[in-house]
Amino acid sequence: MTQKEKILSAFAKHDKRPEDTISLKELTEILTMPTRSSTPALTPEQVKVLYKVTDPAGSNSAPCELIAATWSHEPLDRALLMRNTFRTCDFDQSGAIDKQEFCNIAEKQDPTSIAIQLAVFDMVDTSGDGLIQLDEFVQFNLASGEKLSDMDFALQVRRS
Repeated sequence: MTQKEKILSAFAKHDKRPEDTISLKELTEILTMPTRSSTPALTPEQVKVLYKVTDPAGSNSAPCELIAATWSHEPLDRALLMRNTFRTCDFDQSGAIDKQEFCNIAEKQDPTSIAIQLAVFDMVDTSGDGLIQLDEFVQFNLASGEKLSDMDFALQVRRS
């Protein structure tokens, strides 16, 4: 098991929310526990400093995948991050994002940009069926964020 997998496994045991994010409180509970190994547990202040790197906006909801990738120095699994994001955007859990769901998301970002967002919807919907499927969503976002660093990619996903 890689270091990143160990971190994600520990998060899964303590994550109280279904959206694959972890709060500062949850992370502090995990990382300040006494350990059996020679690695000492972190202090709450040390955890706060580490958490701030992965949650610069101060939302108290950092993606577990980003924390694990950052702390293990392994690449971010961008496709996994996008699949998790897709699930949170698919409000009716139908397995696809329809135009109404897409507009609801776009309106939260900027209510004046609906026309632009609908044009983006059509670009993402490569099959032309009026729905954004998981694979279309992931591929579009991976391609559009290709030149971003892992940290910038994850931050861009969190803003949407």
